[in-house]
Amino acid sequence: TGLAAGSAVITGTSRGKSGTVAVEVRTPALLSVEASVGDSTLRIGDTTTITLTGSYEGDTTKSVAATWQSSDASVASVNSSGTITAVAIGSAQITGTYDGKSGSVGIDVREITLTSVTVSISDGGLKIGQSATVTAEAQYSDGSSPQVTPVWTSSHASVASVTASGTVTA
Repeated sequence: TGLAAGSAVITGTSRGKSGTVAVEVRTPALLSVEASVGDSTLRIGDTTTITLTGSYEGDTTKSVAATWQSSDASVASVNSSGTITAVAIGSAQITGTYDGKSGSVGIDVREITLTSVTVSISDGGLKIGQSATVTAEAQYSDGSSPQVTPVWTSSHASVASVTASGTVTA
């Protein structure tokens, strides 16, 4: 197995006689690169990370350190580590370059609005001294519904109090 690119002479010795052979170890050639991103549709202020993977001779792949560039940094900027930040509504291409080869992904920054919040409780029929947990799920205009952590309040804290983590105590 080659440890590093370069050349070496291998010597074999048996009963006082030696033979040698020259070995040339070369770095596998980079065939192509491919860019990939966690999420290509973002809201203003969101971030995601882009990576560049190199494909080499011998069917090997590895992540490579790319130089990143945005086609429109006023829409989506990218830093040297590959962190993309959504800046304004629109579309941009993020391109990574390594060893003369490039790969790109398209980023769409959309205006996504919160349409509603659904709150649920693990047990709505509490007795005095019992506890339950409340959770909240947001519904956005793009159809996504992530769980969110709102600021919890109770309309009658003397009847049912609620902690910042969503524990309701009767």
